[in-house]
Amino acid sequence: MPALPQFSYIFGFGLIFAFLDAWNIGANDVANSFATSVSSRSLTMSQAMLIATVCEFGGAVLAGSRVSGTIKNNIIPASAFQSNPSVLMLGMLCALVGSSLWLTLATKIGLPVSTTHSIVGGIIGVGFASIGSSQIDWSWKGVAQIFATWGIAPAISAGFASIIFLITKYGVLERKNSLIKGLWMIPMYFGVTTAILVMSIVWKGAASLNLDNWGTAPTVGTIFGCVGGVLLLYALFLLPYLYRRLYLEDWTIKGWEVIKGPLLWFRGDVPPMPEGNTQGVIQDYYRGHATKNDSPDASSQVEADSDRETCEKGALRRAASKTDHGSETHPTGLKLTRAERAKLDSLRNPWNTPAGFLDRLKYYFLRGVNRDIVEEQGGKDFKPQGFAASFLARDMSKYHKHVKKYDNKTEHLYSFLQVMTAAVASFGHGANDVSNGVGPLAAIYQIWRTNNAGSKSEVPIWVLAYGGAAITIGLWTYGYNMMRNLGNRLTLHSPSRGFSMELGAALTIVIATRLSLPVSTTQCITGATVGVALCSGTLRAVNWRMVVWIYSSQTAAPSLYVNPQYLPGGAKSLSGISLHAYGLGIALGICSLLSAELAYWGYGIWRAPFFVAVLSLFHYLEFDSTARYNPSDASTSSFLLLSNGIGYSIAHATAMLELVRVAAMRKAKTNFNHLVQFYKKDDHELVTNGVYAFSRHPSYFGFFWWALGTQVVLGNVGCFVAYAVVLWKFFSHRIMHEERHLVQFFGNAYIDYRHRVPTRIPFIR
Repeated sequence: MPALPQFSYIFGFGLIFAFLDAWNIGANDVANSFATSVSSRSLTMSQAMLIATVCEFGGAVLAGSRVSGTIKNNIIPASAFQSNPSVLMLGMLCALVGSSLWLTLATKIGLPVSTTHSIVGGIIGVGFASIGSSQIDWSWKGVAQIFATWGIAPAISAGFASIIFLITKYGVLERKNSLIKGLWMIPMYFGVTTAILVMSIVWKGAASLNLDNWGTAPTVGTIFGCVGGVLLLYALFLLPYLYRRLYLEDWTIKGWEVIKGPLLWFRGDVPPMPEGNTQGVIQDYYRGHATKNDSPDASSQVEADSDRETCEKGALRRAASKTDHGSETHPTGLKLTRAERAKLDSLRNPWNTPAGFLDRLKYYFLRGVNRDIVEEQGGKDFKPQGFAASFLARDMSKYHKHVKKYDNKTEHLYSFLQVMTAAVASFGHGANDVSNGVGPLAAIYQIWRTNNAGSKSEVPIWVLAYGGAAITIGLWTYGYNMMRNLGNRLTLHSPSRGFSMELGAALTIVIATRLSLPVSTTQCITGATVGVALCSGTLRAVNWRMVVWIYSSQTAAPSLYVNPQYLPGGAKSLSGISLHAYGLGIALGICSLLSAELAYWGYGIWRAPFFVAVLSLFHYLEFDSTARYNPSDASTSSFLLLSNGIGYSIAHATAMLELVRVAAMRKAKTNFNHLVQFYKKDDHELVTNGVYAFSRHPSYFGFFWWALGTQVVLGNVGCFVAYAVVLWKFFSHRIMHEERHLVQFFGNAYIDYRHRVPTRIPFIR
């Protein structure tokens, strides 16, 4: 008998909106996690659905939290509701309604969002409406930490993923005999992947297994035990299968024969392939995409024109109107997507016949599975499907053509790793994130049953099963919408790239979990995707429209419920904090990668992005330290970007001019000297191009403005003026003296050069 039967309607609505919230977790959060595996063709849609069903539901029921915090992330204190628990009951329902409706909208328009941050936004709104903003924990342990991680998590994830892919790229993919190199490298990756995924379960996604208090020894023992077991399985079963199928090109071997293990080493010679068999040993992971090293004919292919599209749609309409005749409904000579072919098959018989009714029932039940996501993402032969596809996925070939194509057999090796990564990460996701949907429901149920608003609420097994089932149904029925809006629409995917993305994101999540940082899986996998794409050596390999579209959702959910004093323009603007952290994180990630790439290829200009990366890290740590140790004063000004005055900004900007001196030294080489030369050397040449086309004395120009910038920092006007006068007089005399000798060395050539190019120092022509 419930303690609050008069509020049974709240419990009933809680069941409905908790189901909707969990349904959206499946359709949005789980779907964008599997988008990488499906887009790279490591998994088919049906395989992804089956794996996700088992792992998500199993993770939710077997390892989901049996005890959930009544208030997610302790943003508002449960003690504030002890006198009237029914208010908290209503508040949790409102949080579910707000979160589920926002997730439904985001899922419909293809925005990948963090379900954790969505429910946090709902609870912030409950706090404002019920106990006021003063009772909400805005400190680093509460809301501030969540907003700050929006920028840092994608940047770190991008760094990890790019490092993993660069190791794969230069260690395997671009080496001679890449298949053999891959067979040797794959065991190492299996070991590292297993270790990371085991840590993710031990530290993040196994709440009911009571692993929180494990010591170092049990954790390390479990990790090494699992790694050893996986490597043994690889050596016994997968290695002989891969060697037989890929290296010997055994077209007769079937997938299930992997269980034969060592017996495959003793299998006979490979019989010749029958004439006319063009199927090949494995699928082509790059089919339908124009890549960097395609032939001109292949890369110049485009989609069919609008006449063909009109014809296809007309065929569908005719099929729907003529099913009474039972005639063949497939139009000939047209390229339909798998979903369109499935719809035509369902219309083959009239709806009022048993066969027609069952065909339509099967179609609507499996319409989320009978799809080829790569087709619907858009390519050379298919029109992009989904919300705003014409804007977000217009002509993907212009992004894909900057990505290099690698050996198909070597790519196949990484498909097994990607399946493993997706499966175990899905188990951890189901165990951890099911609480986003059922945690508030568990609180509602406990209050309805006991009239007690405790800080913890028991989560019955039926609630976990309810949430796990809703997640699975959401993925099966509408997960395709999110999958087709990601993947290849961001950049070209392949198994090796997809594995690097997923492992980079998983590594970021494991480290963040150990440091108790609330990062989002969505943010991490998107950052990792961009990081791997940039390994192609150009920004053009990334669809930046899609990146902006994705991250526009990250500031939408929680900000819907923020008090006006925390909106943009306020001293403690939450959106301002998130945008500052996001900008600094992106600057740190991109400039670090760019600096490493330029240094690797021997370009001296690597110092410029390195300077920006270090400066970005400094400004973020200024806010981080304030938020940790003095949270009451944490604000957007804590980043110190503009709060130190215009002089501080000018000083850092002019500091970049020192790089002009470096460029001058690099360009002039042996023709540069710190001392004025009185005699011309035999190898002394007049350099007039490069940075010397901008200024006759770029090293003096850089030093002059850099030095004035240092005086701006001191803030003493008199010192600045005196320093400027002395510095100008020094360079004026030195340039006049030096150019007298340069005219003697080079004659009219230098006179003409002096007439064309200024010094860029005031009043020194």
